[in-house]
Amino acid sequence: MINNQQNNVGYFIEKEFNNSFTYRKTDYKWALERGYTHEIDVSGMDIRFGIVKKTCAYILCDTINGIELQKWKLKKNYVY
Repeated sequence: MINNQQNNVGYFIEKEFNNSFTYRKTDYKWALERGYTHEIDVSGMDIRFGIVKKTCAYILCDTINGIELQKWKLKKNYVY
């Protein structure tokens, strides 16, 4: 999900489904206390917390079993 905000620090294309996502640094205390330094735009106004690296992203996702940390492989990561 591409969301044009002034505070975005980049966007990435994930490998499995070829989707694009923008991301920015978070200032949300709960996420920072757990080591999740980024907010990733996933759809509309929804975000997920995670860590975006050069070749992968670790993202907290809602699943049938609750919240789990998923590793997404990145096709490309564009840092502004």
